[in-house]
Formats: sequence, C-alpha cells, structure tokens
Amino acid sequence: PDDSALLQSLQKDSIPVVRGDWKVHLSSELQEDLRRFRTYKGSHVRDLLRAMRNKKHHYRELPDHVKASLGPVPDGYLRYFSSRFPRLLIHTYNAMVTCKDE
Repeated sequence: PDDSALLQSLQKDSIPVVRGDWKVHLSSELQEDLRRFRTYKGSHVRDLLRAMRNKKHHYRELPDHVKASLGPVPDGYLRYFSSRFPRLLIHTYNAMVTCKDE
C-alpha cells in the first residue's frame, strides 16, 4: 500500500534526493523512453528506483541512443544515476533500515 512505513520513510525528506523532480535531471533520450511505458512521479523516490530497475532490467531492449546516454552496464549505468542523484543510495539504505526486522 502507498501508506506503508517503508514508502513513508522513502518519501520523508526526499526533495533533496530527487532534486525536486528527478525526471528533469535525466537525458532527453531517457525521458522520452520512460514516457513510452508508464507514468512516473518526479517527486517520488519509489518511482525513481522503479525507473532505474526497469531500465536496467530491459537494458538490452533499449534503443541504441538511450544505451549510449546511460552508458554500459554496470559501471556507466551506475555512474549515470549516482552522478545525478548522489544522495539516493544512503537515503534508500536509511529507509530500508525501517524494515530490517521483517
């Protein structure tokens, strides 16, 4: 559910993590590709993580110009997102601590 403790923890103090709206910080190629499949909320950490997972999972199916924008997996891909969202890893880790005993 959208009101789970984990989702609340992910969203808490997330504006600096997503830099307001994470979608505007992506390359135009990736923005266009993301719009083809679903709607993402740029203010939600969950949707940024979902977009990252989906693009990684379907990387081989991406058009070449999107792959070139993202860089090779894993190093280029990681660099692409960590350079744009440097607070994402520690923020997500801290949110996940809320469910460590589950």
